[in-house]
Amino acid sequence: MDFLLHSGPHGPLDTNAHARRLVDENPVRTEAERQKAQLLGAAAAEAGLIRRGAEEYATRVLADLEAEVVRILGAIQRGKTVLETAER
Repeated sequence: MDFLLHSGPHGPLDTNAHARRLVDENPVRTEAERQKAQLLGAAAAEAGLIRRGAEEYATRVLADLEAEVVRILGAIQRGKTVLETAER
């Protein structure tokens, strides 16, 4: 609900609009908005670093796992070859 005050020669004054203007122009709010933007930017940058680190770690772990699977597969194939040779 908007309230109007009679402000003299310039007509009615919208108190809600006036209050919004006062809040928007408040230096404390301006500084808080600046700090908020700075913190959000820093958090986004840190999240990006963490994400990249996690992706690099996952890539290394998967590469190590792949190498281990290849080694095990080689051992399985050699064991099968030994068994096949022994059956002949």
